[in-house]
Amino acid sequence: MPSLSDRIVAALEVEGEHVIDPWSAPLAYLTQAVALGAKFLRNAELLKGSFDGRWRLETSSGRIEARAVINTAGLYGDIVDQCLGLDAQFQIKPRKGQFVVLDKAGFRHVPRIVLPVPSEMTKGIVVCPTVFGNVLIGPTAEEQEDRSRATVETETLQGTA
Repeated sequence: MPSLSDRIVAALEVEGEHVIDPWSAPLAYLTQAVALGAKFLRNAELLKGSFDGRWRLETSSGRIEARAVINTAGLYGDIVDQCLGLDAQFQIKPRKGQFVVLDKAGFRHVPRIVLPVPSEMTKGIVVCPTVFGNVLIGPTAEEQEDRSRATVETETLQGTA
């Protein structure tokens, strides 16, 4: 692509690859699950749980029984497994990823996804058009201990773009 920097050494192009809106897809999955009878609870922290043919969950909002449970706890997924008494098969190590979103004028310079060559630590900074006509640059890969710190740091983002 002619708009890319001369400093780029290597990149990958995956034919047929597409970008989806990362917020709308999970919302659509949740909406469909609720339409099919699933129950969605907000602000219901899992305290403990057990399985004896049915899941029995103790939450901060009361007791829940279910045939199936989906762990969508993200950065807290390993803690949810611990609360359920499951063997510790993984440990979450938080890593923050920040993005820069360019306005729609940038779209003409990035007609398709540009993937860097990944390393052991990161898949690298991706440059891609979005379904909304913007350009997305990111994510960073910042190791951190705090699972809930989602601050945006201007200095970091200025180094990304």
